[in-house]
Amino acid sequence: MSGTSTGFAALEGAHGSGAAEAPSRGAASGFAGAGSSVAGSDVDAGFSSFEGGEGGGGVFGRSHYAASKAGIMGLAKALARELAPDAIRVNAIAPGPIDNDFTKGAMTREIKNRIATGVPLGRLGTSDEIAGVCLFLASPLSSFVTGTVIDANGGLLIH
Repeated sequence: MSGTSTGFAALEGAHGSGAAEAPSRGAASGFAGAGSSVAGSDVDAGFSSFEGGEGGGGVFGRSHYAASKAGIMGLAKALARELAPDAIRVNAIAPGPIDNDFTKGAMTREIKNRIATGVPLGRLGTSDEIAGVCLFLASPLSSFVTGTVIDANGGLLIH
């Protein structure tokens, strides 16, 4: 998938990972067919602090980060509607705090433990658990799932 448009470039610049290089209906036509699926994965911007603050409201001072996440979620929903006639399903994954190589250098064990106290399951997730959500979305088990954002966060954002 290439051909990032100006709008996607702005979102990509705010996000910084290239996740906004999304398929247009024409570019995604190669995926067409029953059971096709495109799954986007992104970090959830819904928890307010890595230090275990109140959840559900974004990260203070990081509105650009929260806006890029919301944009990706909206993009997944819009693409799901656009590509559904071609039997292409589009979904997004919003992982909560994940204990992986990315966080190992950025967070001490003490910080991770404080975050875990705010997660109803009492721990951070793993990359394998997020991969399991990806496998579900890529499997026939999700053949009627499109336009959704799956929160894989240990219950962090239960309302």
